[in-house]
Amino acid sequence: MNTTTLEKPNLRRIRTVPFRMSFPVLPPMPPRKDDAGRETYQLSMLYPPGTDQAPFRAALREAMVVKFGPDPKQWPRIKQTPDLVIKDFDEYNRNAKTPLSGDWKGWLLIRANSTASPTIKPPNVVGPIRGSDGKFPVITDLREIYGGRWARATIDGYHFDIKNKNNGVTFGLSNVQLLKPDKRFAGDRPDAEQDFEDASEAWAGQGDAFEKGGEFDDAKQDSQW
Repeated sequence: MNTTTLEKPNLRRIRTVPFRMSFPVLPPMPPRKDDAGRETYQLSMLYPPGTDQAPFRAALREAMVVKFGPDPKQWPRIKQTPDLVIKDFDEYNRNAKTPLSGDWKGWLLIRANSTASPTIKPPNVVGPIRGSDGKFPVITDLREIYGGRWARATIDGYHFDIKNKNNGVTFGLSNVQLLKPDKRFAGDRPDAEQDFEDASEAWAGQGDAFEKGGEFDDAKQDSQW
């Protein structure tokens, strides 16, 4: 008689479809403090039009089931509901202090985070293709991580309760896989060639850019203030 028990799937976990990263705070970057003062890694995920919300909502619902049982009538009232986790980015962006340019109709905004702690493994951030060793390369170059690049992630729905501040559901960040590059969201900055012309010979110097600058006179500088 076969007594093998199949492991129950983790309905709170999602391997996402591709999205564009916004405000990524990911290793090897240092963590930042969130609104509750906790050191966290953070990622805002922008999903293109047509993205199915159902898996995200199902994961958040399962987080409540795991915490409080299957009967929604027994669940406590929460402040951060799924509608506050899964946002219409076009509407959110229009009301932002510094909105992103472009047409964002139909895009979704979902955030995920991971607490930074010596006892908690930080998110893995890897490249798109396995190396010869069969493993994805871990990203160590900060230039690879920027708002606007495509990625996908594994995230987990969970319930949280910050005493006297906030409670509800959200997503925890597990791993991130970087995908194809795209225009940076801060990409409106022009190229240097658009801003400058070649410097004159007197200002260009030779060798080191400051070779002809002479010594800096602290006393003269202080007298200007």
